[in-house]
Order: sequence, then C-alpha cells, then structure tokens
Amino acid sequence: MRRLVQIFSLLLLVCSSSLAAPGPEKLLVGILIYIFYTMVAICLVGWSFLVTTLVRKRVELTSQVLQTRPLASFVMGLLSLGWLFLSLVVGDKAGGLGGLLIVATLTILILCALVGLPAILVGVGRKAAPLWGGSFSLPRQLLLGSLILFTAGGFPWLGQILLLGLLVWSSGGAVLGFFAGSPQQDSEEKES
Repeated sequence: MRRLVQIFSLLLLVCSSSLAAPGPEKLLVGILIYIFYTMVAICLVGWSFLVTTLVRKRVELTSQVLQTRPLASFVMGLLSLGWLFLSLVVGDKAGGLGGLLIVATLTILILCALVGLPAILVGVGRKAAPLWGGSFSLPRQLLLGSLILFTAGGFPWLGQILLLGLLVWSSGGAVLGFFAGSPQQDSEEKES
C-alpha cells in the first residue's frame, strides 16, 4: 500500500511543471488539479450522454463526418478558431455590435464543440469495441470512448494537447456535419 501511495504521489508531482518542487503543499495542489480534472471530465461525459439522447441522429452524422473527413474536420476547426480571433479583433474595434459578434461566435463554437465531442467519443468507442469483445450499443460506445479519452487526457502535457486538438477537431466536425445535410435526408437516401 505504501508503494502505491508513493507511485501515486510521484505521478501527481510530475503532472505539471508547477508541481516539480517537493513539499506537501505541492502534493495537495496536484491532488486538487486531478480532482478538478475528474469533475470536468464527469460533466463532459454527462453532457455527451444528454446530447446523444436528445439529438442522436445528429451525433451519428457528425461521427460519420469525423471518420470520413478527418483532415477537413480539423482544418474547419482551425478556421473556426481563426474566425473567433477575427471576431475578437473586429469586436474590439466596432464597439457595441462587436461585443454581440464575439458572444455569437463564441456561443456557436462552444455548441459545435459540445455536439462534436459526443461524436468523437462514440467514434473512439466504436473503434475500440472489438478489443473488448465485439460491438456495443451506442451508450456503451460513448462510455468506452469517454473512458479512453479522458484517461489519456489526464497525462501531463501530452494529454492537454490531445484534448485541445480533439476539441478543435470536434467543433470542425460538427460544422461540417451541419453542412453535410440533415439526418432525415441521409436516412431517406440510405433507404432508397
């Protein structure tokens, strides 16, 4: 047990450069960082289940777009971030209406990322499901993808870069998913 506590303490001390100095207060800060990360991950998984329940066909369409056009989705996410920075510059110069432009752009990007995130989680769960014995239902794919990505996101530096890249990719995939057509049109085309 003592060895496990030492390994866990070492992991917490390595998790960021601000925790590199020894001391009990640094260990407490590391524990608080992981508690905060766990709470945010639980909230995002809960949001993903809610979005998947409410707009399941849109999540499946976005997941298909992310799998068939991964580079275009990432580039669209980068362009969306560029649009956000452009709206910040214009908003700073324009005054009152510029603030409205910033709020609208930020709201659209957050909504796109929050619709695209469940699609990424479902896609990762779908690809990893054969490793655990076959195909899973959509909620289990979402849970498996969440477990994999948020565990990987807990690693220092590389995990944060991974999560930021996935948020950019998910927002770009959601934008492309909205332009790909409505889920009803796609289901009608498959039936024909």
